Amino acid sequence: MILRRATLEDVDVLTACLVAAYAPYMHLGLPPVTEGVADDVAQQDVWVAELDGHVVGGVVAALGRDAHIMNLAVHPDAAGHGVWACVD
Repeated sequence: MILRRATLEDVDVLTACLVAAYAPYMHLGLPPVTEGVADDVAQQDVWVAELDGHVVGGVVAALGRDAHIMNLAVHPDAAGHGVWACVD
């Protein structure tokens, strides 16, 4: 697995990952989780997890004196593969 900074080329696949990850929970009235992904990549600390060359997860964070995770998702097809287990 590779954990790397997201680029603007990752926006579409990261958006698809977010849609798939949050789909089972959207009936709960969650806020829009895919709006502004390109802006996040350009302005925030955004990382993607790649497994076998495919983006399978992402995290949007605000890193400063304190860290704030604003969005974290793993594609359902990658569930159980320890995608974020490598982040210490």
